[in-house]
Amino acid sequence: MKNFLRKKNKKVLALSLSKGYALLFTMVIVSVIMVIATGISRSISKQLILSATALNSQIAFYEADTAGECALYASQVKILNLIVDPFTLKGTLDCGQAENGNTITLDVTETGAGSNIYNLIPDLSLRGPCFNIEVDESGIPSTIKAYGYNICNLPTNNNLVERGIEIEY
Repeated sequence: MKNFLRKKNKKVLALSLSKGYALLFTMVIVSVIMVIATGISRSISKQLILSATALNSQIAFYEADTAGECALYASQVKILNLIVDPFTLKGTLDCGQAENGNTITLDVTETGAGSNIYNLIPDLSLRGPCFNIEVDESGIPSTIKAYGYNICNLPTNNNLVERGIEIEY
């Protein structure tokens, strides 16, 4: 009988030691799955930020390209010096149409009388993409610096992207 109880106690002891193994194994598997899921979600989050930045960069570049073309046209047909009032050194220039059909009107400012250096700035109350243009016709070659922005009139926005193009002719 004593021998029988000893065998039974060994079985009970062995069973009680192996009962937590399934729980431990399950916790290890769940932890590994959670680490993998966290890594994948962080990677997806960074990819979304990167793709949004690429989109904003593309918008800003095309705004700069549009600005450069507008300034190049105005400079080639020699209308910048004609639209600027010699007393106020200010004028306006229509530069095509926006997507909504409104005319894009630029405020033209000459930096000094007879300097042939102009700043062309669109309406800054816009909330969409916009641009800024600097035209320097004082030397040879003439230079156009066009800067495009994905967001207009929000200089403190963390999503603001600026791209620039310089044209010499």
